[in-house]
Amino acid sequence: METSGLQPAQAAGIIGLVFTILLITFAVLLVPFIFYLLTLQKALKRCSPEVRAMEPAMVWLMFIPLFNIVWHFIVVGNLAKSLAGEFRRRGIAEEPAPGARAGGGPWGPGPGGPRAGRAGRLPLRPARSTK
Repeated sequence: METSGLQPAQAAGIIGLVFTILLITFAVLLVPFIFYLLTLQKALKRCSPEVRAMEPAMVWLMFIPLFNIVWHFIVVGNLAKSLAGEFRRRGIAEEPAPGARAGGGPWGPGPGGPRAGRAGRLPLRPARSTK
């Protein structure tokens, strides 16, 4: 009598292989994210406590799923404020609004936004002739 299904040992091997691939993929994606958070934390730590807009350890809240979508914008904004304060404290020249160009599109201050140059506000389609 012949069976057409997988043997339990074969199924366990396939499940183990899929689990290993998922674990390696997760680790490959997680390691750069951890280094990114360490960089943000280090930048905040180097700002003097008087000008910090947030505590450096707060960047680790980025590990909370879904919350991190909003929190990322808050962290970047507070880092820009902290760096601007630190630059003023040290007397270093800075941009008028550091970090403001991190956004984008027609709705934000980035490329194509309200403070963009003439090229950033060009229409997508040529205007129709009214002749």
